[in-house]
Amino acid sequence: MNSVKVKEDDMFLLSKNRLYKLSLQNAKVIDEKIIDAGKFGDIKYFGDASKIYVSKNNIGFESLSQADSSSLYLVNDKNDVLKMNQNLQSLTLIPYDSLYFFHRSNKDYTFLNKEEKTFVINNLSENIGILNVSNLNFSGINFFLFMNEH
Repeated sequence: MNSVKVKEDDMFLLSKNRLYKLSLQNAKVIDEKIIDAGKFGDIKYFGDASKIYVSKNNIGFESLSQADSSSLYLVNDKNDVLKMNQNLQSLTLIPYDSLYFFHRSNKDYTFLNKEEKTFVINNLSENIGILNVSNLNFSGINFFLFMNEH
């Protein structure tokens, strides 16, 4: 098994291209889904939906869990995200180039990375600025933000 996720009374087990749904009550397989590798790539793991963001109405951002907390989010070998409901139906591909990744936050701002840029969003999830720094070049800014949090 590549990855395991528990949601409510169900456990989801992920292998390379197969997803199993099991009941936590009796450990029986409820359903299974074979994911077409030719169409969706090889599935690697469950994504952390609270740390992966998408653009919202070209104004701000929302995490995948804010957009739909009931779905499962699977990451493939191209780092695309596949969204699937808990009934293992309705598979939707969210391409990597449309994703933003949580870096850190403080009481006023959240910082999201995308390639060589860092997006600054406020508490209303509105984009208020873009920094031309990547996740790797963020350490000096981390220190500055840490000092301003205390």
